[in-house]
Amino acid sequence: TLRAVLAVRNVGDGVTVGVAGSVQNVNGAVTIDNASGSTALAIDDSADATARAATLGLSGVTGLAPAAVNYSGLSSLTVSGGTGGNTFAVTGTPAATTLNSGTGADTVDGQATTSGNPLTIHGQGGSDAVSVGSAGLLSSIQGAVGLDNAGGSTALSIIDAADSVGQPATVTATQFSGSSPAVITYANLGQLTLSFGSGGDSVGIVATPAPLSLFGGGGADSVTITGPALGGAATLSNATGSI
Repeated sequence: TLRAVLAVRNVGDGVTVGVAGSVQNVNGAVTIDNASGSTALAIDDSADATARAATLGLSGVTGLAPAAVNYSGLSSLTVSGGTGGNTFAVTGTPAATTLNSGTGADTVDGQATTSGNPLTIHGQGGSDAVSVGSAGLLSSIQGAVGLDNAGGSTALSIIDAADSVGQPATVTATQFSGSSPAVITYANLGQLTLSFGSGGDSVGIVATPAPLSLFGGGGADSVTITGPALGGAATLSNATGSI
Protein backbone atom coordinates (compact mmCIF):
# COMPACT_ATOMS: atom_id res chain seq x y z
CA THR A 1 0.00 0.00 0.00
CA LEU A 2 1.48 3.32 -1.11
CA ARG A 3 0.69 6.05 1.40
CA ALA A 4 3.47 8.61 0.97
CA VAL A 5 3.98 10.97 -1.94
CA LEU A 6 6.07 9.29 -4.65
CA ALA A 7 7.93 11.29 -7.30
CA VAL A 8 9.41 9.55 -10.34
CA ARG A 9 11.60 11.87 -12.39
CA ASN A 10 13.37 11.67 -15.75
CA VAL A 11 12.14 8.21 -16.65
CA GLY A 12 12.63 7.62 -20.38
CA ASP A 13 10.89 4.30 -20.76
CA GLY A 14 7.62 3.05 -19.29
CA VAL A 15 5.94 3.51 -15.92
CA THR A 16 2.97 1.44 -14.75
CA VAL A 17 0.85 2.50 -11.79
CA GLY A 18 -1.10 -0.42 -10.34
CA VAL A 19 -0.50 -4.00 -9.25
CA ALA A 20 -2.42 -6.98 -10.63
CA GLY A 21 -4.85 -4.66 -12.38
CA SER A 22 -5.65 -2.48 -9.36
CA VAL A 23 -4.67 1.01 -8.26
CA GLN A 24 -6.71 0.84 -5.07
CA ASN A 25 -3.58 0.57 -2.91
CA VAL A 26 -2.28 3.90 -4.21
CA ASN A 27 -3.13 5.95 -1.14
CA GLY A 28 -0.45 8.60 -1.58
CA ALA A 29 -0.03 10.91 -4.54
CA VAL A 30 2.19 9.75 -7.42
CA THR A 31 4.03 12.21 -9.66
CA ILE A 32 5.76 11.23 -12.91
CA ASP A 33 7.96 14.00 -14.31
CA ASN A 34 10.24 13.72 -17.33
CA ALA A 35 11.47 17.19 -18.25
CA SER A 36 14.36 15.90 -20.38
CA GLY A 37 12.61 13.07 -22.21
CA SER A 38 9.30 11.27 -22.43
CA THR A 39 7.56 8.53 -20.52
CA ALA A 40 4.93 6.02 -21.58
CA LEU A 41 2.57 5.90 -18.59
CA ALA A 42 -0.03 3.20 -17.91
CA ILE A 43 -2.55 3.46 -15.07
CA ASP A 44 -4.11 0.02 -14.70
CA ASP A 45 -7.27 -0.60 -12.69
CA SER A 46 -8.63 -3.24 -15.07
CA ALA A 47 -9.31 -5.90 -12.40
CA ASP A 48 -11.33 -3.57 -10.15
CA ALA A 49 -14.97 -4.67 -9.81
CA THR A 50 -16.13 -1.42 -8.20
CA ALA A 51 -17.53 1.41 -10.32
CA ARG A 52 -15.20 4.44 -10.30
CA ALA A 53 -15.71 8.08 -11.30
CA ALA A 54 -12.45 9.50 -12.62
CA THR A 55 -11.18 12.63 -14.33
CA LEU A 56 -8.38 12.44 -16.87
CA GLY A 57 -6.70 15.76 -17.57
CA LEU A 58 -3.61 17.49 -18.87
CA SER A 59 -1.68 17.08 -15.63
CA GLY A 60 -3.17 14.10 -13.84
CA VAL A 61 -5.82 11.47 -13.22
CA THR A 62 -8.03 11.71 -10.14
CA GLY A 63 -10.81 9.49 -8.83
CA LEU A 64 -9.55 6.18 -10.20
CA ALA A 65 -7.11 5.55 -7.34
CA PRO A 66 -7.59 6.83 -3.79
CA ALA A 67 -4.82 9.36 -4.48
CA ALA A 68 -4.01 11.47 -7.54
CA VAL A 69 -1.60 10.36 -10.24
CA ASN A 70 0.14 13.46 -11.60
CA TYR A 71 2.35 13.64 -14.66
CA SER A 72 4.30 15.72 -17.15
CA GLY A 73 6.61 14.90 -20.04
CA LEU A 74 4.60 11.92 -21.32
CA SER A 75 4.94 10.27 -24.72
CA SER A 76 1.72 8.30 -24.22
CA LEU A 77 -0.93 7.71 -21.59
CA THR A 78 -3.04 4.57 -21.18
CA VAL A 79 -5.78 4.45 -18.54
CA SER A 80 -7.66 1.19 -17.94
CA GLY A 81 -10.86 0.94 -15.92
CA GLY A 82 -12.35 -2.15 -14.33
CA THR A 83 -15.53 -4.14 -14.66
CA GLY A 84 -17.95 -2.24 -12.44
CA GLY A 85 -19.32 0.37 -14.88
CA ASN A 86 -17.14 3.47 -14.74
CA THR A 87 -17.57 7.18 -15.41
CA PHE A 88 -14.71 9.10 -17.00
CA ALA A 89 -14.42 12.81 -17.76
CA VAL A 90 -11.64 13.71 -20.18
CA THR A 91 -10.68 17.37 -19.81
CA GLY A 92 -7.48 17.26 -21.86
CA THR A 93 -4.98 14.89 -23.43
CA PRO A 94 -1.35 15.30 -22.27
CA ALA A 95 -0.05 12.97 -25.02
CA ALA A 96 -1.51 10.32 -27.29
CA THR A 97 -4.11 8.93 -24.89
CA THR A 98 -5.87 5.57 -24.78
CA LEU A 99 -8.81 5.04 -22.45
CA ASN A 100 -9.90 1.44 -21.86
CA SER A 101 -13.15 2.27 -20.12
CA GLY A 102 -13.78 -1.25 -18.77
CA THR A 103 -16.10 -4.14 -19.48
CA GLY A 104 -19.12 -2.76 -17.63
CA ALA A 105 -21.68 -0.19 -18.79
CA ASP A 106 -19.42 2.85 -18.86
CA THR A 107 -19.95 6.57 -19.43
CA VAL A 108 -17.27 8.76 -20.99
CA ASP A 109 -17.57 12.55 -21.21
CA GLY A 110 -15.01 13.72 -23.76
CA GLN A 111 -14.87 17.41 -22.91
CA ALA A 112 -11.57 18.45 -24.50
CA THR A 113 -8.59 17.10 -26.40
CA THR A 114 -5.27 18.76 -27.18
CA SER A 115 -4.02 19.42 -30.70
CA GLY A 116 -1.66 16.65 -31.78
CA ASN A 117 -2.65 14.42 -28.86
CA PRO A 118 -5.44 12.08 -30.00
CA LEU A 119 -7.86 10.32 -27.68
CA THR A 120 -8.81 6.68 -28.34
CA ILE A 121 -11.67 5.16 -26.34
CA HIS A 122 -12.08 1.38 -26.24
CA GLY A 123 -15.45 0.30 -24.84
CA GLN A 124 -14.39 -3.31 -24.20
CA GLY A 125 -17.75 -4.97 -24.69
CA GLY A 126 -20.12 -3.00 -22.48
CA SER A 127 -23.21 -0.99 -23.35
CA ASP A 128 -21.55 2.39 -23.10
CA ALA A 129 -22.44 6.05 -23.53
CA VAL A 130 -19.92 8.56 -24.87
CA SER A 131 -20.47 12.30 -25.28
CA VAL A 132 -18.11 14.66 -27.09
CA GLY A 133 -18.11 18.40 -26.44
CA SER A 134 -17.74 20.83 -23.55
CA ALA A 135 -20.55 23.09 -22.35
CA GLY A 136 -22.37 22.45 -25.61
CA LEU A 137 -19.41 23.32 -27.86
CA LEU A 138 -17.11 21.24 -30.04
CA SER A 139 -14.41 23.93 -30.25
CA SER A 140 -12.53 22.22 -27.39
CA ILE A 141 -11.98 19.08 -29.50
CA GLN A 142 -8.55 20.03 -30.85
CA GLY A 143 -7.14 16.50 -31.03
CA ALA A 144 -8.72 13.62 -32.91
CA VAL A 145 -11.16 11.36 -31.07
CA GLY A 146 -11.65 7.70 -31.97
CA LEU A 147 -13.93 5.20 -30.28
CA ASP A 148 -14.84 1.56 -30.69
CA ASN A 149 -16.53 -1.13 -28.66
CA ALA A 150 -15.78 -4.61 -29.94
CA GLY A 151 -18.32 -7.07 -28.54
CA GLY A 152 -20.58 -4.28 -27.27
CA SER A 153 -22.19 -1.06 -28.44
CA THR A 154 -21.81 2.63 -27.74
CA ALA A 155 -24.40 5.41 -27.79
CA LEU A 156 -22.45 8.40 -29.07
CA SER A 157 -23.62 12.00 -28.62
CA ILE A 158 -21.75 14.78 -30.44
CA ILE A 159 -22.88 18.08 -28.92
CA ASP A 160 -22.48 21.56 -30.43
CA ALA A 161 -25.84 22.83 -29.18
CA ALA A 162 -24.46 26.05 -27.62
CA ASP A 163 -22.81 27.19 -30.86
CA SER A 164 -24.49 30.29 -32.30
CA VAL A 165 -22.45 30.14 -35.51
CA GLY A 166 -23.63 27.92 -38.32
CA GLN A 167 -21.26 25.02 -38.91
CA PRO A 168 -20.67 22.57 -41.75
CA ALA A 169 -20.63 18.88 -40.86
CA THR A 170 -20.23 15.60 -42.68
CA VAL A 171 -21.41 12.24 -41.35
CA THR A 172 -20.13 8.97 -42.79
CA ALA A 173 -20.26 5.37 -41.64
CA THR A 174 -16.95 5.84 -39.81
CA GLN A 175 -16.50 9.50 -38.93
CA PHE A 176 -17.91 12.94 -38.14
CA SER A 177 -16.08 16.03 -39.33
CA GLY A 178 -16.50 19.75 -39.89
CA SER A 179 -18.09 21.17 -36.74
CA SER A 180 -15.17 20.22 -34.52
CA PRO A 181 -11.56 21.25 -35.19
CA ALA A 182 -10.53 17.56 -35.17
CA VAL A 183 -12.19 14.50 -36.68
CA ILE A 184 -14.27 12.10 -34.56
CA THR A 185 -14.14 8.49 -35.76
CA TYR A 186 -16.28 5.62 -34.50
CA ALA A 187 -17.14 1.95 -34.74
CA ASN A 188 -19.60 -0.40 -33.02
CA LEU A 189 -22.23 2.27 -32.38
CA GLY A 190 -25.74 1.48 -31.22
CA GLN A 191 -26.97 5.08 -31.58
CA LEU A 192 -25.58 8.35 -32.95
CA THR A 193 -27.03 11.67 -31.75
CA LEU A 194 -25.97 15.00 -33.23
CA SER A 195 -26.97 18.27 -31.56
CA PHE A 196 -26.35 21.55 -33.40
CA GLY A 197 -26.70 25.17 -32.29
CA SER A 198 -28.77 28.18 -33.23
CA GLY A 199 -26.81 29.05 -36.39
CA GLY A 200 -27.70 27.82 -39.83
CA ASP A 201 -25.86 24.52 -40.00
CA SER A 202 -25.15 22.56 -43.17
CA VAL A 203 -25.01 18.81 -42.67
CA GLY A 204 -24.13 16.23 -45.29
CA ILE A 205 -25.05 12.63 -44.50
CA VAL A 206 -23.08 10.23 -46.66
CA ALA A 207 -23.85 7.20 -44.50
CA THR A 208 -24.85 6.42 -40.94
CA PRO A 209 -23.22 3.86 -38.66
CA ALA A 210 -26.36 3.30 -36.56
CA PRO A 211 -29.78 4.88 -35.99
CA LEU A 212 -29.27 8.66 -36.18
CA SER A 213 -31.00 11.45 -34.31
CA LEU A 214 -30.20 14.97 -35.49
CA PHE A 215 -31.36 18.03 -33.56
CA GLY A 216 -31.09 21.28 -35.49
CA GLY A 217 -31.06 23.71 -32.57
CA GLY A 218 -33.21 26.52 -33.94
CA GLY A 219 -31.37 27.76 -37.01
CA ALA A 220 -32.29 27.52 -40.68
CA ASP A 221 -30.42 24.30 -41.28
CA SER A 222 -29.66 22.35 -44.42
CA VAL A 223 -29.39 18.55 -44.39
CA THR A 224 -28.35 16.67 -47.51
CA ILE A 225 -28.44 12.87 -47.72
CA THR A 226 -26.08 11.85 -50.50
CA GLY A 227 -25.51 8.15 -49.87
CA PRO A 228 -27.72 5.09 -49.65
CA ALA A 229 -25.88 3.43 -46.77
CA LEU A 230 -28.05 4.25 -43.77
CA GLY A 231 -27.23 2.12 -40.76
CA GLY A 232 -30.69 2.60 -39.27
CA ALA A 233 -33.54 5.08 -39.07
CA ALA A 234 -32.63 8.77 -39.36
CA THR A 235 -34.70 11.22 -37.30
CA LEU A 236 -34.32 14.95 -38.04
CA SER A 237 -35.88 17.64 -35.87
CA ASN A 238 -35.64 21.40 -35.38
CA ALA A 239 -38.33 22.52 -32.95
CA THR A 240 -37.73 26.29 -33.25
CA GLY A 241 -36.10 26.51 -36.67
CA SER A 242 -36.28 24.80 -40.02
CA ILE A 243 -34.61 22.03 -41.98
